[in-house]
Amino acid sequence: MTSTEAQPKTYCYRHPQRESYVSCQRCGRIICPECQTQAAVGVHCPECVKEARASAPKMKSTVAMAFSRSSSAPVVTYVLSAIVAVLSLLTLLPKIDAYLFNTLALGAGGFLGRPWTAVTNVLINFGGPLNIAIAVFVIFWFGRMFESFVGRIRFILFVVLTALGGSAAVILLNGGAGAGTVTLTTGLLVAIFLVGRHLGSDNWYLLLFAGINLVFNFASGGGWQSIVGGIVASAVTAVIFTQTRRLSRRRLQIVLLTALGLVLVALCVVGSFTLTYA
Repeated sequence: MTSTEAQPKTYCYRHPQRESYVSCQRCGRIICPECQTQAAVGVHCPECVKEARASAPKMKSTVAMAFSRSSSAPVVTYVLSAIVAVLSLLTLLPKIDAYLFNTLALGAGGFLGRPWTAVTNVLINFGGPLNIAIAVFVIFWFGRMFESFVGRIRFILFVVLTALGGSAAVILLNGGAGAGTVTLTTGLLVAIFLVGRHLGSDNWYLLLFAGINLVFNFASGGGWQSIVGGIVASAVTAVIFTQTRRLSRRRLQIVLLTALGLVLVALCVVGSFTLTYA
């Protein structure tokens, strides 16, 4: 027997007509160049590659990882900025602005009938493109700072309490009707200022931003009642956050925030009944 006859011929298991002398590193099957996938060590056949991919841990998308509890990404700020931007830009379209006002803005009847408007009224801006741009910028830029300090859940609570404070003031002092992101943006700037002062930061420039924000609001015909109410509510909320930061005072924080929320809701309800049955 010659050396040529003694040498066995091998063929690719997927292409029997193709001769090859390379085997899969995992299963040992002969594979031709077309069926070879380079691995860390050697090559793998298509079946082994498929099995490895199926058994590999699923990687979460960037968005899913951002929303995970372990992530520090300020996703509440991102979502809030997007909501305000979309809703406010829609007010620039004919007929849609009236629908949004009747659906999301605090009506003349106050809290009754449409209780959700006590919160949604701070998510929409009717002041035009410049006011919308300023509102979105303030929420996006400064919201990330505040969310990084208080966390996602507390930031959501802050938005709700600030909105309720502004709504209570509008109902009690201005007959019920009103809407505008200026309540939220001004309250946010004041809250960051107070938190910064508590931490020893020299952040007086935030009051300048708040003043500019108010000037643009008044120039577009906005009222002052919701702003005052929002500032008071946001300031009280910020003080609660700073004074109950320690884990040992967490229960006190929950009690104080709940009490503040109940008081603001009560003011909205009482004011609305006064408007309705006066």
